[in-house]
Amino acid sequence: GLLVAAMGAAVGCAALEGDVAQIGFVAASCLGMVLVVLAWHRGDVTMREVLGLAVLFRLAALPLLPGLSDDGYRYVWDGLLQVDGINPYAFRPSELATQCPDLFEQLNSGEYYSGYPPASQLVFALGGLFGWPAAWYVIKAVFVGIELAGLWTISRVADRERVRQRRPGRGR
Repeated sequence: GLLVAAMGAAVGCAALEGDVAQIGFVAASCLGMVLVVLAWHRGDVTMREVLGLAVLFRLAALPLLPGLSDDGYRYVWDGLLQVDGINPYAFRPSELATQCPDLFEQLNSGEYYSGYPPASQLVFALGGLFGWPAAWYVIKAVFVGIELAGLWTISRVADRERVRQRRPGRGR
């Protein structure tokens, strides 16, 4: 119950703006992590349950707009440029502020060229096909999907016997 409350508080803080929200997000996330480690140490949760919680909280945060970082606005900016046939590496946002003025105002990096790698730019371009704000949700969903695929892969590849043997509180 405490774990769910801590993670719910983290998602709630992520939906808010400001320094207090960021501090609340970090504090609630750290508390959640400590609770998971303690439950794991006591043998109260299985790997499947830990991975299930990881999936649950990623999905719970999926509908949130960028709040704790404004990098998401740059992702969408780069994607929208690509959809318009503009190379995001060739121009600083300040040179193209009229492309999407509402989104430009949200950028913290208007004087910098894009520094995101080409694979990320492909995801941004996919999101850009949907326009703002849907682009943000598409980009976020793709990245969450990639992360969940990684979690699934780890759960399939991990040697279950070794994980059980190395769990704190259990014999070797």
